[in-house]
Amino acid sequence: MNLKVTLSEKRKVVIESLEFSSDDGSVVLGLWWVDTHFTPGKVEGKDVTIYNDERCERVGLHEVKGLFLTSLQACDISTKEAIDWLDIESIQISDGDEVYDVPSCFLRRFKRHNLYTDCLHLSLTEEQYQTIAQYVRLHDKADNLDGALSNCLDSDSGYDNIYSYLKKELVSDPQKMTDAFNVGDYTGEEEAAAVNHIISTYGGMAVYTLISNAGTPDECSSDVILMRSQADILSENIRERNNGGTFPFAEGEISLTDKDGDTVDLFYVDEIRLKTVLDEF
Repeated sequence: MNLKVTLSEKRKVVIESLEFSSDDGSVVLGLWWVDTHFTPGKVEGKDVTIYNDERCERVGLHEVKGLFLTSLQACDISTKEAIDWLDIESIQISDGDEVYDVPSCFLRRFKRHNLYTDCLHLSLTEEQYQTIAQYVRLHDKADNLDGALSNCLDSDSGYDNIYSYLKKELVSDPQKMTDAFNVGDYTGEEEAAAVNHIISTYGGMAVYTLISNAGTPDECSSDVILMRSQADILSENIRERNNGGTFPFAEGEISLTDKDGDTVDLFYVDEIRLKTVLDEF
């Protein structure tokens, strides 16, 4: 069995081994050979062995078909440096009359993406390209989610606290929140359903009554809409303070907006009472 590798640049290298794997990693095959010949931009291997590590046995050429090139070990002739990435144009494996030209799609990890814009030129490996693409997709989706939260949780309906809470969660862990945000067409109905799903995923929301300045002439109550997980944490902090513990928030540090649009300073709240659980906004 023989092997021919063509590089995208005229570079003198010796390739020592290749590894092909299935997309899910369940099948891994190693390719080694005894005799190597190279010219600038080309490498040929003679007496190639294809080995399945899991089964501890040699396998035929047909088992490579449909697998991705996932790693390689090579050496630069000029610098004597070890290399684990090359820009590969093509790979051909032959066994007698059987010839397999590895499709370009199965070599994608070892191809460059050249991106040109008015202000920059990027030549990226597949890994670099996918990292940037993933970053752009994530932040595009996060921007769309932020817009949906703003559209659905308007202040006129008393959802300021819900929006602020979810906005902080989005900034803190955009991957987790965008994973829960699935919208086909960005209609108002689909946005609302997606936002309600996120609220449910994060524990749901409810109307709470805040009792401030309890036992004083300034005692008052306000109704606010909070995430239930948010209310649980704030209630625990207030209970700890009421029992003589340290309150983690200073005056003016945490403010909530009630259903009338007025601001309530959590520093003066003595009790948070559950009033009504909300299934959706």
